[in-house]
Amino acid sequence: MHSSVVGQQKQSEGRMSHLGHTLPSPCEWCRCEPNNEVHCVVSDCAVPECVNPVYEPEQCCPICKNGPNCFAGTTIIPAGIEVKVDDCTICRCHNGDWWKPAQCLRRECLNGQALS
Repeated sequence: MHSSVVGQQKQSEGRMSHLGHTLPSPCEWCRCEPNNEVHCVVSDCAVPECVNPVYEPEQCCPICKNGPNCFAGTTIIPAGIEVKVDDCTICRCHNGDWWKPAQCLRRECLNGQALS
């Protein structure tokens, strides 16, 4: 991080602040010390409960816009419900284990049609 003191102000990555506390980004909290040092702490984010988290402007941590989910092959399915991924296969995310592939049950099929 680049910083310099100008009078009783400190410039940190192009932003001016009085000696004391400053927020250079939503993820950082910095303190400009009288001895010209800048001490910063970066926010700690919880692991998102989805396979497709997004970062929103002015937010530090990623969010799951569509809620918890997991992969069933290459298909993203929501957690908590059974999803029919084809005529012969029903999948469900593991309870609380979004990083694991979905549990899928394949029924007996003939030419892509489930046998009942």
